[in-house]
Amino acid sequence: MLATDGTFVLTDHARHQMDNRCIGLETVRCVMAHGDRRVQVGGGMVALSLTRRRRDGLRQRGVAPAQIERAAKIILVVRRAEEPVIITVMRGHVGADRHYRRV
Repeated sequence: MLATDGTFVLTDHARHQMDNRCIGLETVRCVMAHGDRRVQVGGGMVALSLTRRRRDGLRQRGVAPAQIERAAKIILVVRRAEEPVIITVMRGHVGADRHYRRV
């Protein structure tokens, strides 16, 4: 596991997926900081992403449009603990956050 600046931890798998999918650490930080859609996916994990309303709010606060556009397409699967652990990172689409749901 790779510890970041104290706000979350990336698993080796998440780092590998970021590299394979060309997703930067700043984009992951943006989703972690501002993600407001949380879908329970089982095992104490949630799929975290940005809603359209949150993206509009970020634009109004002056966040760079390119950063918002990159973050809008990302879904993080996160295990909550004292320090959140990002299990995997993926590019999303409508309903993609439910892909990891355990039934």
